[in-house]
Amino acid sequence: MVSNAPLEVRVVTALAVEPWVTEAAKNYNAGDHKLEGRRIEVTILPMDGLSALAHYDSASLRNCPRRGFPTAVTSSSWRTRRKRTKQGRDVFLTDGEYRAKPIALSLFAWGIYQSRAVVLEKKFGEVNWKTLHDAATAKGGWPELGGDPQWGFFKLVVPNPRKNVGGLAAMVAAAGEYYDRPDISTADATDPKFQAWLKELMAR
Repeated sequence: MVSNAPLEVRVVTALAVEPWVTEAAKNYNAGDHKLEGRRIEVTILPMDGLSALAHYDSASLRNCPRRGFPTAVTSSSWRTRRKRTKQGRDVFLTDGEYRAKPIALSLFAWGIYQSRAVVLEKKFGEVNWKTLHDAATAKGGWPELGGDPQWGFFKLVVPNPRKNVGGLAAMVAAAGEYYDRPDISTADATDPKFQAWLKELMAR
């Protein structure tokens, strides 16, 4: 028997970009899109990456009849793309499909205004941690980068690593790119040279 029930597409999205993704989903749902006669409905599930992994490990997403495992996850990970290019394979499947992965290789979402993203991509070619560091240390601010003088200086906003696990994950991800490897130790994170680089990145 063919079901006429709507097809639900569940998207787990990073908290930082949830408002934009939710608005996009709302606009999509308003378009009354269909597949084989069934209406497609997009449902957004805001969640940080560490919580998503915890939910999956506890089977709350895998075995829940109503929600099930999400259809898609929104993120942007420079290190993942780079590793996949180098190795010719998905780094997340190397050690087993859902085993624990280093935080430095975890999925990471950037939230950035499109106008600023266009300027950064034109100036640097790609948005990654090195790009953000170079932008943050530009003494002339956005005008030096090719942006609108009214934008002032480049500002990176991340949670405080001392108070928020998302901020800690961001710091470790930045360290992964700084050292160009995923195995980040406490000694790496507290190294004075890295701390100086990190301070330049987040000082403004």
